[in-house]
Amino acid sequence: MRPPVQIEKLESLMSAMGRMVKSPGRIYLAGGATALLHGSRDLTDVHAMLRSGLIRRDFLLQQFQRIEPQLIRYPALDPGSFRQAVEEFCNDLPGTSSNPLAP
Repeated sequence: MRPPVQIEKLESLMSAMGRMVKSPGRIYLAGGATALLHGSRDLTDVHAMLRSGLIRRDFLLQQFQRIEPQLIRYPALDPGSFRQAVEEFCNDLPGTSSNPLAP
């Protein structure tokens, strides 16, 4: 999995592209870049659901473990990196152990 895009890199890319174009056009952003420009990340929703009790940490981990074997089917995802990102996210939650996905 690629590292998250930083706002500075995205703004730099947009500025560089703006300097290169010779006529009007549109740029379509994907993968959360629009949310980043508006000051949020994909995890904002997950944090809000955890805080409000709509999902529980153990359910989140259980669902990840359910889909983990299928991640190999998606070339843009590196299953090991994705697992590490999930572990880091869960470790940042209050009251978590050092390795929430350990068997």
